[in-house]
Amino acid sequence: MGTDERAAAALDLEPGTEMLTVVRVRSAGDQPLAIMHNWLPPAHSEITREDLQEQGLYALLRKRGVRPVVAQQSIGARMPTAAERRALGLRSGQPVLTMTRMAFDASGAAIEFGDHAYRALDYTIDLMLDER
Repeated sequence: MGTDERAAAALDLEPGTEMLTVVRVRSAGDQPLAIMHNWLPPAHSEITREDLQEQGLYALLRKRGVRPVVAQQSIGARMPTAAERRALGLRSGQPVLTMTRMAFDASGAAIEFGDHAYRALDYTIDLMLDER
C-alpha cells in the first residue's frame, strides 16, 4: 500500500488515498527487461505478492469480477533514474522506453494505473500506416 498523487488523479481518487502499489521487474532469463509500477484502488488491496507470483495482474482482477475493457496508453522515452539504471543493468546515457496506462472497466471506472520503464535497446516499435 502507498500513495502517489499522479496515480490517485488517474484513478479519480482523492490525493493521499492509500492504493495497492505493485512494483515488478520483468526479465527474460537473467536479463531484466522492464520495471513495472502499477497502482490499484483500495478495493483491490487484498491482492498479495504470492497471488502475483502465480497469476498476472489482469487475471487476478478478472478472477475478482473486474474486467478491464478499455485502456489509454502513452509511449515515450526518457533517461532512467539511478534506481532504474541499476535494476535494468543500463550504462550511463542509455534511455528507457516508457509506457503509462490507465485501464477502465465497462462502466468507465478507472481500475488500474501503470507507469513502466523498459530497456529501450531491447524494443522496437513498428507501425503500419495505411491511407487506402
